[in-house]
Amino acid sequence: MRVDIDGAIHVARLAADFDWQWTKEGVESFCQVAQLQIDHRQPELALLHTQLRVDRPIGFLMASEGIGSRYDRSPQSVMQLMVMVTDTGDEIDPGLYSSLVDRFGELANSFITEFGEPTRTTPGEDAEVGWDLGSMTMLLAQGDTNIHLDLTNPTYLEWWDEQDQMDRAEDEEEEADHSAEEAQIRANGPQSWEERRAALLAAVTRMPIGIDLVLTNEHSPVMVFSMGQRQLVCRVMAGADDVGDHGPDHALHPSRGWTWNSLPIQPYWERSMVWPARYSAYESLVDAAIRVLREAVRVAHPSDIIVRVP
Repeated sequence: MRVDIDGAIHVARLAADFDWQWTKEGVESFCQVAQLQIDHRQPELALLHTQLRVDRPIGFLMASEGIGSRYDRSPQSVMQLMVMVTDTGDEIDPGLYSSLVDRFGELANSFITEFGEPTRTTPGEDAEVGWDLGSMTMLLAQGDTNIHLDLTNPTYLEWWDEQDQMDRAEDEEEEADHSAEEAQIRANGPQSWEERRAALLAAVTRMPIGIDLVLTNEHSPVMVFSMGQRQLVCRVMAGADDVGDHGPDHALHPSRGWTWNSLPIQPYWERSMVWPARYSAYESLVDAAIRVLREAVRVAHPSDIIVRVP
């Protein structure tokens, strides 16, 4: 899957410096500057042809006749420009998701280098990072088959956030239960260590904020994966007291990226990775966790570990 990082950053730089008014005339002026050709105009949607080096160099311009009187500034205000910045993958390709994670990690970290720490972060299957830049909000969004750059009218985004909060208030408990159930289904059920590895990878690469994966044996929790705003953390509670004077070949040795936290109630070993990241970073963390389960915690068989979401 190709990604045009230079092309995406070029459009983003132009957008960050543009005087956004969000009228159709104003947005058309930006399209001229950014070499986005407007085609197939309809009242609320237009197709964009871009200069990006991807298999479908297109985008969309979305307008509205009005999104509620409180937010109406113009009867023809523009809500958003969306530009595809990667190739569009095939939904039946088993390697599509790992490719999307890779491309999103590359793009997001390049944008962070260019524009600084994001003001919006949404880990998970539909990952997003964004920057509120006053008169325009810029978002990188991971979709089902590609990644797109969204230049969004803050007035529209305010309305959208408000609608999202209302929907969340109504469905929060149901969505939380559904997310927890999906995570548990992904992570449980393997019959071999290779299957356990694949199941954990499927779970942690899709983890949203606020859901922990707790790995337990028949007695107590042994390991926890937690997703924060900008990092994924793995903590090991069981087997920590076995490290002692073991050498660098031990699964929990600091040279392998683990840090000891000697809390009086529950000491633990911890290893983390920065998010967003390439798929290989998740693989490295999960491989380290599997080795700890087998060598330090001494789990005999992967079915002896159950993954729960509190």
